[in-house]
Formats: sequence, structure tokens, C-alpha cells
Amino acid sequence: MLATAGFYAENLLLYAPQAKEEGILPLPIGESHKFAPVALGDVAHVAAHVLTGKGKHGFDDKHRGQMMIVTGPKLCAGHELAAAASKALGTEMKFENISQAEAKRVLKAQSESDQSELQYLLEYYSLVREGKTNYVATTAFRDVTGVHPTEPEEFFRLYQSEMRPSKKAKHAHNHK
Repeated sequence: MLATAGFYAENLLLYAPQAKEEGILPLPIGESHKFAPVALGDVAHVAAHVLTGKGKHGFDDKHRGQMMIVTGPKLCAGHELAAAASKALGTEMKFENISQAEAKRVLKAQSESDQSELQYLLEYYSLVREGKTNYVATTAFRDVTGVHPTEPEEFFRLYQSEMRPSKKAKHAHNHK
């Protein structure tokens, strides 16, 4: 069994400084292009079910030879992610479409990730802008785990301490 995931929702935490300080979610994905971020815990949940299954050949045989694509449950444009964050965090969060060059600068300054991981994120953002990520693949998740994957709003609720703008940030953002 091979499980693949496109964009982990936890990558959004790389922009926590902008969220906390300015009340923005800056992503280089265009104004209307969509993708379905998947929570890392959901990918782990699928893997745990598969790895602990029992079958004639070891793992649960129904997963042998399968490729599972795991995405989040909802396609979101940047403004929809910001709306989910706003609802979950109880304060306004705005999406800001930034350039690929700005994203590269922000990621290098704020991330301890290695160069290959940063390059992957930048390439993934290019795929979003090209409309190549506009699909949701949650049937594998539900079929394996029996539950629904983490919704964007729930993701932001889980990480509210990392993402919630300060009152000062909200005030500063409103006067831009």
C-alpha cells in the first residue's frame, strides 16, 4: 500500500508570524485557485489503520497493492481558508495573495525546513495556480478509518494558539 498526500495543512503554520502579527494568511496561490490541505494527523490515522490491520499476508489484505491519495475534505481558495480561520479563531483573518518570490523569501526567513522541502512547497503552490490541485480524495480516508477527515475550521481551532492574531495585530491590520 502506498499513501500519498499533496499539501499538509500544518504547512500553513509556517505563516503563523503573519497571522499573529498582521491577521493575514499569505499564500502564493492566486485569488480563486483551490486546493484541499490535509491534516497530518489524518494521514497518520490512515497509516495506523493499514499498518495494524491483520490479513492472511500480514497487513489487512484489502489494502495490498493499493495507492491511496489522501486530501483534506474540502477544496479551498485562499479567502475560504481565511474565512475558516476567522470562524475558528474568533477574529478576522484575511487572505493575501503573494508572489512566488515573496513566498520564497518568507519561507526562507521563517522556516527551519531544508531547501528541498521549501522547493516542494513552492512547486506545490505553482500547481495550485495552474489549477492542478482542484480535487478532493477522501473516500480512501473514510473507507479505511470510518470517520470524516479534519475540516479546515477544525484544523485552525486545533492550532489557535499558534495562529490567533493579537488584538494589537488586528488593530494594526485594520489601519493598513
